[in-house]
Amino acid sequence: MNFFTFLLLIVCISTHGNGFSQQVSLSQKNAGLEKIFKEIHKQTGYTFVYTRSLLKKSRNISIHVENAPIERSLDICFKDQPLTYTILNRMVIIKEKEITVQKETIYAEPSAAISVTGKVTDSKGQPLEGATILVKGTSNGVKSDAGGNFSIEAGPHSTLVISFVGFEPAEVKIGSQTSIAVQLKPSSATTDEVVIVGYGTQKKTSLTSAVADIKGEDLNKRSVANAQQSLQGLAPGVTVIDRGGYPGESDVMIRVRGITTLSGNDPLVMVDGIEQPLKDVNPNDIETIAVLKDAASTAIYGSRAANGVVLVTTKRAKSGKLFVNLNSYYAIQNVIYNPKQMGMEDYMRMQNVAYENAGAPAPFPEDTITKWVNSTDRIRYPLVNDWINVMFSPAPQQNHTLTVSGGNDKTKSLLSLNFFDQDGIITNTHSQQPSIRFNTDFKVSKKITLSGDFNYRLKNYRQPTYAETSIKYMWASSNFAVPRYPDGTYGLSSDGISPLVQAELRGVSHFKNNFGVANLKANIEILKGLNFETQYGITLSGLSQKIFSNAYEIRDYYDPSLIRQEVKTNSLTEIRDYSEQSTLNNLLTYQVAAGKHAFKALLGYSQVAYKYNYLSAGRKDFYNNDIQSISQGSLSSRDNTGYESAWGLRSYFGRFNYNYAEKYFIELNGRYDGSSRFTGSNRYSFFPSVSGAWRISREKFWDPFSDIVNELKIRGSWGKTGNQSVGLYSYLETLSALNYNFGGASVQGLYQSAVANSNLTWETTVQSDVGLDASFFNNKLGITFDYYNKKTEGILLYLPIPLTVGLNAPPQNAGSVENKGWELGISYRSAVKDFRYGLAFNISDVSNKITSLAGTGPYIYNNYWVTTIQEEGLPINAYIGYKADGFFKTQAEVDSYPTLFPGTKPGDLKYVDVNKDGKLDAADMVYIGSDIPHFTFGLNMDLSYKNFDMNLLFQGVGKVQAMIGEAAGNIEWQSFVMDFEKDYWTPTHTDAKFPRPEAFADKNWVNSDFWLLNSSYLKLKNIQLGYTLPSALTDRVNIQKLRIYVAKSNVFTISKANKWGMDPEFNVSMREYPQLSLTTIGLNLTF
Repeated sequence: MNFFTFLLLIVCISTHGNGFSQQVSLSQKNAGLEKIFKEIHKQTGYTFVYTRSLLKKSRNISIHVENAPIERSLDICFKDQPLTYTILNRMVIIKEKEITVQKETIYAEPSAAISVTGKVTDSKGQPLEGATILVKGTSNGVKSDAGGNFSIEAGPHSTLVISFVGFEPAEVKIGSQTSIAVQLKPSSATTDEVVIVGYGTQKKTSLTSAVADIKGEDLNKRSVANAQQSLQGLAPGVTVIDRGGYPGESDVMIRVRGITTLSGNDPLVMVDGIEQPLKDVNPNDIETIAVLKDAASTAIYGSRAANGVVLVTTKRAKSGKLFVNLNSYYAIQNVIYNPKQMGMEDYMRMQNVAYENAGAPAPFPEDTITKWVNSTDRIRYPLVNDWINVMFSPAPQQNHTLTVSGGNDKTKSLLSLNFFDQDGIITNTHSQQPSIRFNTDFKVSKKITLSGDFNYRLKNYRQPTYAETSIKYMWASSNFAVPRYPDGTYGLSSDGISPLVQAELRGVSHFKNNFGVANLKANIEILKGLNFETQYGITLSGLSQKIFSNAYEIRDYYDPSLIRQEVKTNSLTEIRDYSEQSTLNNLLTYQVAAGKHAFKALLGYSQVAYKYNYLSAGRKDFYNNDIQSISQGSLSSRDNTGYESAWGLRSYFGRFNYNYAEKYFIELNGRYDGSSRFTGSNRYSFFPSVSGAWRISREKFWDPFSDIVNELKIRGSWGKTGNQSVGLYSYLETLSALNYNFGGASVQGLYQSAVANSNLTWETTVQSDVGLDASFFNNKLGITFDYYNKKTEGILLYLPIPLTVGLNAPPQNAGSVENKGWELGISYRSAVKDFRYGLAFNISDVSNKITSLAGTGPYIYNNYWVTTIQEEGLPINAYIGYKADGFFKTQAEVDSYPTLFPGTKPGDLKYVDVNKDGKLDAADMVYIGSDIPHFTFGLNMDLSYKNFDMNLLFQGVGKVQAMIGEAAGNIEWQSFVMDFEKDYWTPTHTDAKFPRPEAFADKNWVNSDFWLLNSSYLKLKNIQLGYTLPSALTDRVNIQKLRIYVAKSNVFTISKANKWGMDPEFNVSMREYPQLSLTTIGLNLTF
């Protein structure tokens, strides 16, 4: 908590030094009031309410004040003006001065309040629900109902201020009126919303491509370890699979519009124009994220954009007063999946059946079962498997971000300090990540601006050297083991296994990752509309690993002279890997408008250089486990290796935009990429795209429908992108070193291991897209829809070559993969009096298929009891296995049907002879499912009532399969067995759900659709409830905003995977660090 104390100290110092009185510094000559109001708003945060027709009555003024109170500054502004002002909370309401020549007559007696009714509509006459009606100069206000109607008490000399999000505010003097009708005009801001695109920005209404825009405030509603996790469920077409991960090593996979190739499917991530890992960005520092999905938006990134592009824009300071913001939370992590172990008696009897089915004597006689079940001495008679309660324990997680920002028209700066600390739920796991981000913007002159960014993060984390087996052995081969005896001695199972030994005794590894980014940018306005921008950035990353394995012994608790397990040799491996990537971008943009025609052009040059260095050294036989300096190991055991590599990109690119009357849009993109990974004529390749849009809602014939459908745009795109993820130097005949014996002496030599392929070139993805964007009912309801077809060709394959060559085959551009899919996003925002709500729903689906393997294959892979295949016509990494046709019912049926294993008996699985050749073998294995998710969806709900707010995030997948994998075979291998698996086949229980158990046999546990699980799911990923203290309280202590909240993540999951103790997002292996739920309390504080 020392760093947190430091953050609070900075807050206190900043508060003391500034005082945060509403002071203003202005220097304007002959300026309009509106310009001055905007400058005061920047410096103080005060909002001005007025109509432009009212300001037309004012005159320009000259003003010069330094650190003057806001009231004094306003008094100067309104001196000798026909206008005056009223301050209500943090709102400055502008009004016309009343003429009081006959004041004694007009105001002889106070006027009694009257009831005023009215209706608020838009410019088309449609009612506006949730509009605010405020009696000017007071806190008396109401909201309009669903019909736009309202009723309010006010005096005849009062003025009503009517406002609604997305519309210009209006003022109405009551006078003798008791019923009024108000039409609000749309604000120009609703059509000027800007979206980040490659190397620039565009108005949302002019977009011709598929771009998902995510606000930073939506990312920070979850207590997560990094920004990757916070993306889940927020954008259509973006699949985020969160598999948890050890502290410091989150396991998050992001896929944009499916799996594009057979390897390397991660999207390109650009942070402020420089490529960076998304996991190294503090979510609190993010202003927006734009996900570029189709070829029209990604082609400008060429060879690195085939898997989509994620553009991150970080927060920057704004002109005005100094702002200090603290976002802080403290959470407790808990494991959310606790599968129920089969009871002791049921387990023992099941094992007896399994052994007898294998022709072996039952291991648990009746008296043994009785003794163990009824005993209270769990030292002599330990439980079957209680490792969940032994290994897992609640663990704290905390995150604190302090941001200080401010400046003026010349210089603006932002400093963000972050401290993230996470304990693991198993022993010897921990991560600590302090980071700093600093950026500054400097206006040299009216035409030249400079900016600089610096980001540094230090990640320290540790975990058991044998972390994977620490988890694995909780479920496998560790039954009937005492975790630890009263004297501290570790217990072992009959197989000599203990997950606690793996976690505590076998060693701890330490990791340190230094990550830094420096980014400089200059923008020069050469002529009106013609700008030149140059940017240089460098990214440095250094990871050091210290992997130590202990020497140890475990003695028998009852007979300490007996050594039950011993590792005599300890060892240390130290690894250093260092990477450096520099980026140079030069951009020239020009935009001009001529009547209804608007043109914008971009020319650019980019250069990327990457260097990598790896060094590993190891020794054994250290004096003891506490000495972990590599020089202290045995000289005879020393071992080391290392290598380095480099690659580069040089690119020329351009974009041309044209629109006519904000109705018809066309965009052309092109990038000419050169990569050092290729040679000859294949070194450079061109990646073009074309897109267009028609904004139908701007057509005159649409006027009759514009009251309901406010915005309607259709768009289409086509383009090519690339993938340069091939092995370095694959086009060269490289030599490797090896040692061999010659004449009795060790000699070093060089050899060529693989054939070179100088014809290697880019994988190329061609994608077409059609889409629709629409908004309804005064922009309350928004809809976006896309359909796309994406085909990748030239995928690298290792095609077979004649064995007589004597070398390994080189990679060749031969394969192709197709993805077809659709995306739908729906949003709705509205209000009923003081209750406001917003819903954002998205759903998408993709169909993946390998269309060519150049006549080769299939390629079959086995991993943790799961068999997958790459074959033409099937999805990537499809599951293959046998088709199961229930259980054999009789021995006669067994004898008359082909079997996969000898000794098959009634109660065993009956596998289908698919090809009907009278035998069962690999030829009968067929496609049975896929782990590619279909119908991925998310629902984000924002609810607020007065000062209370709530956010809920639901996320899920409608169709996906998983293989049970290792968990399926535990019934045979004296491991953790689920309680529901006691429903197994016996001669007296033939309608069972599971086959007969047989010890140490695999006949029922091979890959088959019997063990294929429907792992579709619905999760309540996060719920957060917050309360913002009233400004009447916080203003007294110079606090602009204070919000406290409580939250919980992974609240519940509805899935058939639950009963297996598996998270549906996880791999099928039982070696994963478990998914967690966080219970959080936090605050957002702004000065």
